[in-house]
Amino acid sequence: MKKKFLKLVIILSIVALITNYFSLISFATDNTYNQKIISAQKVRNNGINNFPESYQILLNKLVEKNGYANWKFKAFYTDIDWNELVENETTHMKNTIYKSKYSSYPASWYCKCGQEGDKNFYCASKDIIEYYLDPRNFLTNITIFQFLDLSNSSDVPVSQIENIVKGTYLDGTTKTGVRYAQAIKDASEASRESAYSIIIRIFQELGKESTKPVQISGQDPDYPNVYNFYNYGANDGDNNIKNALAYAQKKGWTDEYKAIVEGAKLAASSYLKRGQNTKYLYKFDVVGSTKSDLYEMQYMTNVEDPNSQAQQLQKVYAENGLLDSELTFIIPIYKNMPTYKKLPSTQTGNLYYVSSNYTNVALRSEPSTIAGHRIEPLRKDTIINVLQTGINGWAKVEVNGKNGYISEEYITKVNTKKDTYKVPTDTDLPFEDVDSDEWYYNAIKYVYEKKIMSGKNASTFSPNEKLTRAMLVTMLHNMEGRPYVAGISKFSDVQNTKEWYYVAIKWAEKNKIVSGYSNGKFGPDDSVTREQLAVILNQYCIYKGKYKSVKADYSKFTDSNKISDFAKWGMNWAVGNKIINGSNGKLNPQGTATRAEAAAMLSNYCNIIK
Repeated sequence: MKKKFLKLVIILSIVALITNYFSLISFATDNTYNQKIISAQKVRNNGINNFPESYQILLNKLVEKNGYANWKFKAFYTDIDWNELVENETTHMKNTIYKSKYSSYPASWYCKCGQEGDKNFYCASKDIIEYYLDPRNFLTNITIFQFLDLSNSSDVPVSQIENIVKGTYLDGTTKTGVRYAQAIKDASEASRESAYSIIIRIFQELGKESTKPVQISGQDPDYPNVYNFYNYGANDGDNNIKNALAYAQKKGWTDEYKAIVEGAKLAASSYLKRGQNTKYLYKFDVVGSTKSDLYEMQYMTNVEDPNSQAQQLQKVYAENGLLDSELTFIIPIYKNMPTYKKLPSTQTGNLYYVSSNYTNVALRSEPSTIAGHRIEPLRKDTIINVLQTGINGWAKVEVNGKNGYISEEYITKVNTKKDTYKVPTDTDLPFEDVDSDEWYYNAIKYVYEKKIMSGKNASTFSPNEKLTRAMLVTMLHNMEGRPYVAGISKFSDVQNTKEWYYVAIKWAEKNKIVSGYSNGKFGPDDSVTREQLAVILNQYCIYKGKYKSVKADYSKFTDSNKISDFAKWGMNWAVGNKIINGSNGKLNPQGTATRAEAAAMLSNYCNIIK
């Protein structure tokens, strides 16, 4: 019996050794497979299975395509009915959209009330609000960043912040001697909001050019040494900048460091600590415990803002090698959601989007690359309606209300079976002679977007061309919405009613904005001097009822004694209000004004005289 038992033990031991041996061989020879199993387990544990099926399909596709094994997804079941959500978010002016951005989609993108939030925004339509409310439209590797958990901030070094803000107005030192990058670092630590998020929010509100906007320059005459980096209190309307500065003054944000840090802390207390810890939730307040808590705490009105900031956030993470980090995305889910809400369009025919950078493609009047056929550049992702293809490699298209031709190599068909459409992005200036690094770029961009000035043609602005009296009056007429004035002009050289400037000069004449020469002529083609420009702008200010007496400080200008007697009043007003800033310590009052200088003075006027 003992021998039989011993034999059994020996046999079992041998079997165990053989099993372990082959297990070791298997592990050694198929370690890659085991690693795949581990990776797959990670994916299974990323939270996707907690979502409804329509979400799961898109999220699994996202992970499979991009391999983001460290990303986690939290399903946020809001317990809010979809129809209730839409009804509350379509409250008048709660959501807005750039009115110039989608001029070819008026019916489906704008609210039928046709009312404005300010000169740049319209009330958004129900269709477009529904599109941006539906998270499933943004579960791509870029746009998903609007759901990134901003409260789980990593320790971002100051050097990395410096790299991100390089070349912008945040590249440098505050007046108190602290680097902007350090201020952002301190703001992140104080608020527990990601430094990346803080930077993107500032850029979204104020742009990212090298020149400081009024809100953070400390130079506003009504609010000196007051700063608002986040545009708190701006609201929509023509006085949004002044509103923001008034708000900052009440908060005591009297230095740049304080404005950055305290502003971030305010956002944290108002939004992050409340559970609104993503760009999407900043925009759409769906975190309240009761109906009275919902839909009101919304940081911005622009319905596209979360998506726009998401693209900027993703870019920052990509450029800093952080896409493989452990990132968490909080994605809302609503009751009774529709199958899908697509991006609305009024276009018929074949929808395409520009798939190349805008510098490489333009809408042209003929299927040709000849410079004279160029109508306007088209930026990447611009939606176009293709009318005909196969024209020797060109396509006949409709875009922005214009017909023309685009090379077929630069366009890609919109797949209506996909979950998203391409969303058009803002267009840059169409002028080939206006470089972004020129001192006048922002001014020309301002007057062009406000429809105060246009180009000499579709692709040329001519910034250094001399400004004529007719041009100047036409700009002011544009600012007033181009009202019609009946009658005949008293000026002997303004008698042809078909001239492009006739109505504008007649309007300016009637409202005593211009008086003409002693010989009874107006001189529409005469060049305008800088002091004449100041006088006419002053008269326009009086006409608007916004004139305020101010004393100019001429101490830093060496040629102030050269101002003509007739122009002293107007120049005093213009210099005192910083509408004319001079150059190299000179005002050059009798120098001929250029179109670029006129753009600068008009943009200064519009931003200062409210």
